Amino acid sequence: MSNNDFLTRISDYTKETEIEIDKLFLDPNNPRFMSLRRRKIKPDKYLTDTTITSTRKLMMDPKNGFDIAGMCSDFLAKGFIDGDEIIVVKLDDFDGYVVREGNRRITAIKELLSDERREATEKTRPGLCKELAVIPVTEVLQKDLTPEQVDQIIDQMLGIRHLNQCKQWPPYARGVSLYKKYLEYEKPQTKETFSWDDERGEGVAKNFLEGLDPSLRDLIPKKGRRKISQDNTKNVLKTIRVMEQLDDIKGTFINKQYYSLLEELCVGATAQLRDLLPIDENTFHLTWDSVEKVIDLCSLRSEKREGAAIHNPQQWRYLSRILDKTENEPELIQTMLNKVMSGDSPEDVWAEREATRHTFSWATWLTELATLLTSSRMENVPIKSPRTKDVVLQMWAVLDELEARRGEI
Repeated sequence: MSNNDFLTRISDYTKETEIEIDKLFLDPNNPRFMSLRRRKIKPDKYLTDTTITSTRKLMMDPKNGFDIAGMCSDFLAKGFIDGDEIIVVKLDDFDGYVVREGNRRITAIKELLSDERREATEKTRPGLCKELAVIPVTEVLQKDLTPEQVDQIIDQMLGIRHLNQCKQWPPYARGVSLYKKYLEYEKPQTKETFSWDDERGEGVAKNFLEGLDPSLRDLIPKKGRRKISQDNTKNVLKTIRVMEQLDDIKGTFINKQYYSLLEELCVGATAQLRDLLPIDENTFHLTWDSVEKVIDLCSLRSEKREGAAIHNPQQWRYLSRILDKTENEPELIQTMLNKVMSGDSPEDVWAEREATRHTFSWATWLTELATLLTSSRMENVPIKSPRTKDVVLQMWAVLDELEARRGEI
């Protein structure tokens, strides 16, 4: 085999399969860790507790920008997101696989299925735990390849994916076509008489691919074709209907580039965001009060959207956190919401709220410290340790000194 002959036969070295989530392990040498790890992890150390724990921490740390919390929210709102393929390689001498592409999604799935969150996951979206138990992946078969050649195969696959994404039928255009099919299906509807019906949606989903021009069908990502279901049809139509509703209002500017921005609002919204901006589940239209709020939040009366509080899909998630009554008092929610409605970005408002929450005056700090130390009980510390008694006595001495100086600080 010539040096690069294998790159012309990628299909010989890959297969689509489904693998249990417990057999998928995060890549400790994720290229995005380049500035976060001092050195590469050797393959024989991939499955040690230290490596598994440290890799998860790197993925979960908000400072590293992976936004696992946001991905978890997406799964809870939409179910399994079968988008770009998850690429895996089998581990030698072990019934497991390292995830070479798709670590963000796998991290979020493992988080949702963890012992700490599993019950809450199932309560929020019944059936999701079962749905996430087995994951569709693309396995790169090592066969006669060296580790370096496996890397080349994966690089080639990612390059091809990028080219295909440039050629794919854009989501907005696909959505408009699906909407047209829904209106024309059996007993025709118009945009004025539109009404969602599960059976109608199921029928449109089943027939959508069959009625497409082959040139358009080829532009739909292979994995995307599996997603044309009743639920997917419903989600797409919600987004298209809201875009149409906003576009019909005189003085607004709506274009196809806003699809992902409004899709997050229509499909990925949390319960608290839906309370603020309700959508009719029959007509898929925002209430009129919601229309005005969305126009203001996204600055849709400005062609270039100057002064918009919401510029991108992720910002809806920060607005959701602002509206969360389990984290914030009603008065604080209203204060923060007013700032966002006035044009402040929700992430800045939330950051300000977090900074306030973690800022202590000296008096507050002393009270917190006293409470913490008062709750310590000697039976909860290693009494037999020779330094334990000295350390505890020193801690109390510091507390007594600070308490005595409270009025001076």
